[in-house]
Amino acid sequence: IPKPVADVVIVDEAHKSLSREWQRILKDYSGSFVIGLSATPEGTGAYYDRLLVGGTYEELTPEYLTPCRVFAPYTVDMKGVPVRKGEYVSTHAQKQFNTDPLVGDIFDNWSRIAPDRRAVLFASGVEHSIHLCEVFNARGVAAAHVDASTPQRSTPSKRGREDIFDDLRHGRIQVVC
Repeated sequence: IPKPVADVVIVDEAHKSLSREWQRILKDYSGSFVIGLSATPEGTGAYYDRLLVGGTYEELTPEYLTPCRVFAPYTVDMKGVPVRKGEYVSTHAQKQFNTDPLVGDIFDNWSRIAPDRRAVLFASGVEHSIHLCEVFNARGVAAAHVDASTPQRSTPSKRGREDIFDDLRHGRIQVVC
């Protein structure tokens, strides 16, 4: 695919700019002004001249970010999980996270901290999300799973995002994974 001519190039997930694929693309824009956006700017100094902080979490909440409290009582041992382009290889990382003890710990801590509240759980991958959803449902907490293949609207064979989030909003389910 021919690359368009551009005076300004904006790179999302700029912390991945040093990957071979991104460097191949950016080489064609050596005369352009390149702006990198990232919530994880680690390592970006090898490519970008300046780091501008758009705002702290406190400054951006609640107008731009959802206020939240984060609990992380279980530490996952990532020793031996390969890293590629500065990120854990997702298929290997998911195996570390998608274990019965960790999934049970997530349920137990949610039950202890916020059993009366609705929640959105972010998982390390689709299989992990489905596993979390199954555990919550098996333990009597109505939960649904959403991933990239979930249609926006329900079809005869699959519930859509609109219905799932409407169910969460109205308390028909308590958890979306």
